[in-house]
Order: sequence, then C-alpha cells, then structure tokens
Amino acid sequence: MSRRFRPLACLLIALVSAAMLPPGEAKMEVVGERPGMIYVTRAETAMLLLSSIGVNVPKRSTGGQYPDLIDGEWYTAHMLEAFDRKILDPPEFGLAQPHRQVTRAEFLKMLARTFRLPTNLQSSYSDVQRSDWFWSYAGIAARYGLFTTPDPTRLYPNVLVHHFEVSQGIERVLASHPELRPTPSAVLERPVQADAPFVVGTASHGAAPDVGTSRQPQEYITVRMVKDALMQVLRSNVLVATQTKVDLLQQINTERARYGIPALALNPVLTTAAQGHAEDMWKRHYFDHITPEGRTYVDRIRRLGYLTPRNDECGCGLSCECLPAFALGENIAQGQFTVEQVMRDWMNSPAHRQNILSTEFRDIGFGLFGTVWVQTFGRIDFVPQYR
Repeated sequence: MSRRFRPLACLLIALVSAAMLPPGEAKMEVVGERPGMIYVTRAETAMLLLSSIGVNVPKRSTGGQYPDLIDGEWYTAHMLEAFDRKILDPPEFGLAQPHRQVTRAEFLKMLARTFRLPTNLQSSYSDVQRSDWFWSYAGIAARYGLFTTPDPTRLYPNVLVHHFEVSQGIERVLASHPELRPTPSAVLERPVQADAPFVVGTASHGAAPDVGTSRQPQEYITVRMVKDALMQVLRSNVLVATQTKVDLLQQINTERARYGIPALALNPVLTTAAQGHAEDMWKRHYFDHITPEGRTYVDRIRRLGYLTPRNDECGCGLSCECLPAFALGENIAQGQFTVEQVMRDWMNSPAHRQNILSTEFRDIGFGLFGTVWVQTFGRIDFVPQYR
C-alpha cells in the first residue's frame, strides 16, 4: 500500500511575503558582509531621516489602523510620521512592517523623499534597468557616491543597508546641500526615556531632562549602542536566551489559558527546527518561512524526524503502516528585544494570534538568534493502516 499523509492543518503565516514587497525586493543579497554589521529596519531608518531634518516626533496613537504598530512603542510614532510625510508609502496590505530590514533601493527612495532630491538622474549601473521600480532613484547613489563597494559599476539594489551606510548617506546629502540642515534651534534628539530607548546623536545644545540615571544630562544613546549591547547579551549569554524561551512559553500558555485552550509542551525537535531557522535567517540576512533554496518549515520539521513513527508510538509490527496525521505552523518576527514586545506584535496580528491560540497544536519549539524570533508549532498522531 502506498504511503500517504493526512494533514489536519498546515498553517503558513508569513509576516513578510513576496507579495508585500516592492517588485525586485522579494529576495535579498548579501554583499561585503563584515563582522559586527547591524542592518537597519524601516522604523530605524525613518527615525534617522526624520531626526536629520529636525523633526521632533510626538507620541501618537495608531487608532488601530496597523496591527503591527503597537501604541507606546518607540517605533510607532516614527512610522506614522514617515507615512504622513510620504517618506514611506502607506502599506497596501495592512502591515506597517516596522522591523523589516531596508534594502539599498528602498533607502534611496526614502532618502529622495526626505530631502526632496531630484530623481531620474543619470547612472550607469549594470544591474539597473529602466523597467525597474527603483530606476528613478538609482542616480542618487551615483551623484552622492553612495554604495561604492564591492563593485562601483553595480548598485546591488536588494542588498541590505547597515547603520554606517545610512548615516554616511545622510551626511553626504547634507554636505552637498547645507541649506537642508536644520537650524540650530531645531530639536534633533530626544532625551533617554524608558519608553523611547532609541535616540540618535549627541546633544550639542540645550539640556536633557534628568531621567534618574548616572549619565550626564547631555548624553544620548544611539541606535547602534543599544543594538550592539543587546546583540552581545543574546549571542554570548546562553542562560539569558534559555530564560527568554522559558518566559515566552509561559506567556503563550497564559494567553491560551485565558481562552480555556490546553497548554503547549516544549518539544526538542521543534525547538531544534526553530533555532536552526532563526540562525539561518540572521546569518544569511533574509526573513521568510521559506529559505532561499525553497525549503519550508514543513521540510525542516520532517527532516528532523518529527513526522517519523517511533517504536514507542507504533507497536503494531509488520502487520500495519503508521501514517502521520499532523498539524504544523510557524510564526516569525524580527527586531524585537523582549518577550513582551514580540508577544504584543504577534498577538496584535490576527494570523499570528491564530497560531498561538490554535487548538490544533500540542507542541511548540522556540528559536532565538540576534533579533530573529521563531515559534514552531506541531501536533502529530500516528494512525495505524492495517493491510
């Protein structure tokens, strides 16, 4: 008898899918990677650009418009401000994607809109065609000498940009157009606050309010400082990462208990699958349920043996074949630094919330590497098939 599978459910919930990206951004290249590179997110880039033109962004509420923008988080007001100023296009699919990393092409578009730079400038990049959506912005890189490595004859439009490149790009535009610099009276930075940890630069005027720390009043924390510190903790302290996964399991089961849904059990196979995918996404700089080679989370889980009958689960000998009836799912997130942040983002996204509260699942595994989070859900029953 031929072997067949009877899936109960197979949920593929993608926070960022190819359909949600501009044409040409579905796959991201990695060029000239160096140790310590920290790639910027959409929210961070919006914050840096708004600060560079002297915008002091006030706190704002989303009014429930975007499920992945959480009121009270530092990035929410900057994303809303960037939408209002047309620095970012309002999302067409309902998600603002504050934690998605930015490509060279997308950064050029944001740079042009922030400083109202001329578009359709001449360029001779061999990998830019007039039919490309970013063609009108490519000449900005040529004019201001941006992205000259590894090959100055190519733009590499889908390569992710890091903090140095963003800061350098802003500085070169301002150096060429000093009239665009904000006046000395403009407030460029925000003081260190518990609810707004990401601020840029060092104060050159005025004084920051006393926030009860040992820092001097005029010191400000940069995005890079915060991310570097957190990356060091998450990468080097295994105990912290382990405790984070314990806390995450506790919060998930607390949410399920509110609705009378049985708790999930931590499964080592699903944890291995989740951790491997988190590391792979972080190291190869992509963010998707599907790897660049086309492998899905079902492939990863099957390869590790979660769907394979074991002797202690199937004792019917040679007289039958056990077929797996299974449910599998996966949630991914990027850019959050605490369990509370990632849980708020997931629970405010209907699709991710559905996975967390699904009665189809019995097991769960967690992966955490850098600022990439993975939840892998599963349930497996082996059904005897007698000959």
